[in-house]
Amino acid sequence: MREIVVLGDLCWDVYLGGMGSLPKMGAEVFADYGSMKPGGSAANTAMVLAMCGAPVSFYGAVGKDSAGSRIIRDLEGYGLDSRGISLLQGEQTGFTVVLSYREAAERMLVTSPGALARARLEDFSPGYLKKGAHMHLSSYFIQAGLSPSVGGLLELAKMEGMTTSMDPGHDPEGKWDISGIRPYLGFLDWFLPNKTEFLSIIHEDNLVRAMEESVPEDFGMVVKAGGEGAYLRNPGEKNVLHFPSSAVEVLDTTCAGDAFNAGFLLSLSRGSSPGDAVLLGNLFGAACSEVMGLPRDNEIFLELAG
Repeated sequence: MREIVVLGDLCWDVYLGGMGSLPKMGAEVFADYGSMKPGGSAANTAMVLAMCGAPVSFYGAVGKDSAGSRIIRDLEGYGLDSRGISLLQGEQTGFTVVLSYREAAERMLVTSPGALARARLEDFSPGYLKKGAHMHLSSYFIQAGLSPSVGGLLELAKMEGMTTSMDPGHDPEGKWDISGIRPYLGFLDWFLPNKTEFLSIIHEDNLVRAMEESVPEDFGMVVKAGGEGAYLRNPGEKNVLHFPSSAVEVLDTTCAGDAFNAGFLLSLSRGSSPGDAVLLGNLFGAACSEVMGLPRDNEIFLELAG
């Protein structure tokens, strides 16, 4: 099994769910449950991989504050080695508050980015370039300090003999501008957006047509579409394959896409076909959507991974 290197966003995720209604200005509502855990798309993917016992290395950055010190301890509780975490002097560790209410499976997020937005590539611990390993990047739009270096990082990874993937994540500013990495897309093996992200980046409204006609064919792509499942386009092909999702009772979708990434990358690292990797990704995403945040019981993912 190949090692998977995950580099990117790390913050605290604070969950408040089961509200009877959305909060209004000047008023207070009760949530049925609340929790707090290390979060960020990259961290979530790395935690799920660690829970599966996969060979994963995680590189992230937090503030040199009490929240940053605690996040390191909690990551180790998920089985992740924390030696790749940088503490940035004078920066606040980022926080995301996730709000959901009973009438909808979707959620709202409010983020105070802190170190999440300010960390540059030179702030990350060295060692993330590893010959023969796979590099996964995430959350291009919210990491303002890192994003100018992402294209060059993909190129360096390929020169080192690594395969690469990227989940672009959401753009809070709604610009969806990837011009900074377009010249480097030839160094990308897998692009892993969700449906909203992909159609926003491409400025299209027909998913399959956009996957077939609007993106270069030299890299592979998986578009995650929630209850629809996932859509796969293999490298060098135009044909799009659809993989329906499992029928589950959805509680929270916040980490489902990140869990999908972990299942997909885990399967590829074992030498499975992209189609089989999508199937495992769907199972991981579905399992995650049945709980708030991530399942803390690693037996769930271990059983699915086989």
